[in-house]
Amino acid sequence: MPFVAEIRSGDAGGFVAPERRTDKSFPDCRACPVSRYGIYTATMKTAPDRIPRLRASVGAYESNQAMLVQDQPSERIGSLRSGWAFAHKTLQGGRRHILAFLLPGDLVGIDLLAMGRNPLPYGITALSDASVCWFDTEAFDELARIEGAQRDATQYWMSLYVSTFSLRTAMIGHATATARLAEFVLELFVRLRHRNLTRGDGYEFLPTQSQVADCLGLTPAYVSMTLTRLRKRGILEIRDRTLRVLNEGELHRIANAKDSEAATLDTK
Repeated sequence: MPFVAEIRSGDAGGFVAPERRTDKSFPDCRACPVSRYGIYTATMKTAPDRIPRLRASVGAYESNQAMLVQDQPSERIGSLRSGWAFAHKTLQGGRRHILAFLLPGDLVGIDLLAMGRNPLPYGITALSDASVCWFDTEAFDELARIEGAQRDATQYWMSLYVSTFSLRTAMIGHATATARLAEFVLELFVRLRHRNLTRGDGYEFLPTQSQVADCLGLTPAYVSMTLTRLRKRGILEIRDRTLRVLNEGELHRIANAKDSEAATLDTK
């Protein structure tokens, strides 16, 4: 049965809450694949009953449904259990920039661990049908500070988040369209492969060309043209929403090409 999502004012701020569920209806954390590669894997290994006790709710969200609302505080932090989501900043005038795509195992609102009750400067929306395990932010933060292995894991995930975001920002400012797209495809491929969510050399590619363009600072037409160029060179292919990386080494080379070399790639 699908959830009916609603914003609960005075409950958890910008958190968009699912219907309440009883503990008996919660999915079993020990059977969840996210527990093997998510941020709380360390705790699941040492104290597998602790994460289920910390979990406040589980929510299902339809595509394009808000999970966290921009410029509002949230008392909940989530772990994306299934599906994809995206973090986005809406500017004055209504223009939107996609900051990152979230995959199963990613934290929904990882900045909340550092920001506390301050307003979240971006929103998070479901890209596809998705489910999220929600935790009280302060309780999760306390777990990360007390447990040594969990503290190390949390610091690793936060450093990975910061490094990925800073690289994307630098690529938008200095890399060509082809290099940006190559790095983007590789980033998703590597993240999904690490979590055993790829199928051979391919993965389900859920973003639209317009959403990719919003993320990389390009136009949808340029994204389409660049993907076609990479396909014709035998580097990747997209069919039925599945992207296959046919030449990972060449994709790495393009993503890291020097400016003069990368510029010629955009014209081939």
